[in-house]
Amino acid sequence: MSWQCPNAIVVPIRHHHDPELSPIELRPLAEIAQAAEFVADLWAVEERRLAVEDAEHALGELGLTCTHLESIVESINSEMSDACTMLGLDANLVSGFNPLHDELPERGHKVANR
Repeated sequence: MSWQCPNAIVVPIRHHHDPELSPIELRPLAEIAQAAEFVADLWAVEERRLAVEDAEHALGELGLTCTHLESIVESINSEMSDACTMLGLDANLVSGFNPLHDELPERGHKVANR
């Protein structure tokens, strides 16, 4: 069974590990998909400092700063807490979790490209 998704979806997902391999017109979408994966990794990996560096770099490629990353994390934590409440789960498990605790450079600092 083929989902028959358009190339504008398939190609960025296919190349999100290496956005530079995607066609130039779809590269920004591949970079966004890569950044999203790195941000999600903040909650999934044990080596949090490396995950923060990867997220900082990917967001920096999109012209975003550490302040943006902090805002994204706050928003995700809020949504996760709301989902836990809706599902009757213990929201305290996520509401205070901050994967960026003492990991980010000074607020507002533009992330440097590697």
